[in-house]
Amino acid sequence: MTPPAATNAEKRRKRRWRIARRAGGLLLLGGVAGALWQTGLFQGLTTEGIQARVAEAGPLGPLVYVLAFACLQPFGLSSHLFLVAAGLMWESAVGVPLGLLGMMLGCTNSFAAARWMGREAVQARIPAGLARHDDALAHRGLRTVIALRLAFFTFFPLSLAMGVSRVSWRDYLLGTFLGCLPMALFDLLAAHHIAAGLLG
Repeated sequence: MTPPAATNAEKRRKRRWRIARRAGGLLLLGGVAGALWQTGLFQGLTTEGIQARVAEAGPLGPLVYVLAFACLQPFGLSSHLFLVAAGLMWESAVGVPLGLLGMMLGCTNSFAAARWMGREAVQARIPAGLARHDDALAHRGLRTVIALRLAFFTFFPLSLAMGVSRVSWRDYLLGTFLGCLPMALFDLLAAHHIAAGLLG
């Protein structure tokens, strides 16, 4: 039988490891944010600015677009900027998949970061008033995520909140895609038609 002192020591060791891992994750995210700030991507970021940076990248433009969308959207930058930019830059056959891919990666990054760093701590402290919402995400996850995305689109605090909830990865990803799809397609296709009209 394992002595109580050894069990307690093991628990303390695991707790210290979890704290160190989360602190490391926060430092990594802070480093990424700082590096992105130094590149100037945060400064005056507009639809035109996104287009200019993608154009400067030449053949690597689509990759730069998706990476920028995936990395910057979790820091609170509007998905609408990126989606409209894609609609203006590319034909629908290219712009729509790129826009949807960037959007999903950005939402997934926020969700994964919250789940990795804060889920255990938050779950233990959820007030009774919020527990029913957490239950809805756990037991009716898909339709709840769809409804939330239809109402709030890619609002990044929502991704963080769902990351610390009990919603499954499957329900989160599928619900986010289906719930965000109407607004994303509107942004992409409306921008493309406006661009086509101006050029035509």
